[in-house]
Amino acid sequence: MQVSYPILGLGQAKQLVAICGGGGSARTGVKNTVDVYAAPTATTGYTLLGSADTGTELASGLAISPDSSLLAVSINASCWLYAIAYEETKSDFALTLLVKFRTDFAGAESGQSSVCFVGNHTLLTGGEDSVIRSWSIATNVTTKGWATAPALDGAPDMTPALGDSAIGDTSYVQLVGEFKAHTKRIKQIHVDAFSRQLVVSSDEAASCHLWWLHEGAAITCSLSQADALAACFAAYPKSVPPPPKGAKQAPTVFKHQFRCVRFAPNGQFLMTVLSPPRGDAFLLKWVPVTTSQVDAASWQWQIAAIAVAGNEPVGSCCISVDGELVATATASGEVQTFSTANLEKVRREQLSEEHTFAVTGMAFVPQGDDRYRLCTAGADKRLLVHAVSSEPVAKGFSLRSFLGRLVRFVVALGFGTLAGALAGSIALVYLHATYPDDVLTPRRR
Repeated sequence: MQVSYPILGLGQAKQLVAICGGGGSARTGVKNTVDVYAAPTATTGYTLLGSADTGTELASGLAISPDSSLLAVSINASCWLYAIAYEETKSDFALTLLVKFRTDFAGAESGQSSVCFVGNHTLLTGGEDSVIRSWSIATNVTTKGWATAPALDGAPDMTPALGDSAIGDTSYVQLVGEFKAHTKRIKQIHVDAFSRQLVVSSDEAASCHLWWLHEGAAITCSLSQADALAACFAAYPKSVPPPPKGAKQAPTVFKHQFRCVRFAPNGQFLMTVLSPPRGDAFLLKWVPVTTSQVDAASWQWQIAAIAVAGNEPVGSCCISVDGELVATATASGEVQTFSTANLEKVRREQLSEEHTFAVTGMAFVPQGDDRYRLCTAGADKRLLVHAVSSEPVAKGFSLRSFLGRLVRFVVALGFGTLAGALAGSIALVYLHATYPDDVLTPRRR
């Protein structure tokens, strides 16, 4: 389906899917909003339940609590916390703003870039100032006479102290912890849902840390970008970037970042995406060296499998509820699905309309049949649902898949009606063509 605004974020919990985005502060006529939908099923599509207009402020990301009672939205340098009231049997829905509070305190260009729930009463936020902050949430309480700490209320040139609170009419959030091991803008934060204590976070300095929330933010393992890339290039030597123009040797320093980090639902493995500004991006599966932490100082994780996630930057990744599948999406909108067991590709049904621009959020929704349903949202204003199976993709070269990527490329670059029509005509001619390896051989890894 198509919405009226570029989608910048997607969150999912239980049977709810939320998206956010808009036209920004400029008077473009495109609203800034958060929309909440009932998740699609085997027989129905998305059903809009309710919305929250964010006025002139652009929402850039969001998360829903596991019990689907709270919604946290990234808006500039702040977090807006909403209460969700939904009775599926009665189709009653309400979205109520509880409290707004500043979470990022960078001197310039501050902004919250990531938000993640830990259970239903703790929130993690990260942004431009490279600090990940932990917030406790209390709702349905008496707050009469309480006041929000100035730093959390947006006072200039102030940073918060542990214990500072932001106060709403019947709720409040309190700063209870800070993790300061990162040095640049936070890319992503994710929490092991099984333990609710092990956190993985990444930043724009290509750092990725695993740390304990309950032990003073003690780092248990830092994933090495250099070692991970060495393993990736050993597995896929043709993915090594070529030497810069005029240089005689291949580069020794690479710009790949851990752009996506996701724990398995049972906590037994971790997925990361190492993505460069251009060139091949890698999907890596990590497993702990020991089943539990036996060394008080560290708990090392090692690479178990590697796959190419895309031939261009990859910015979205998610794992199915049962931990069997993982999906990724590229800057041009290409969606790929893999088995988490060995990172072999699995089958996804092609849609009549695929994404033509960056996918900005994705999530598997609980399935009631033998198919998986993957929700994706993009800057192309599309909110789609894909049928995915655990059946491996045939090893042959699929011209249909290639032409699908060609059409997305043409549309994304805006080559015009003639070029788009030409690519579309070619695609129609070969729509169902699939050739074995001995007829057309793709680039070998």
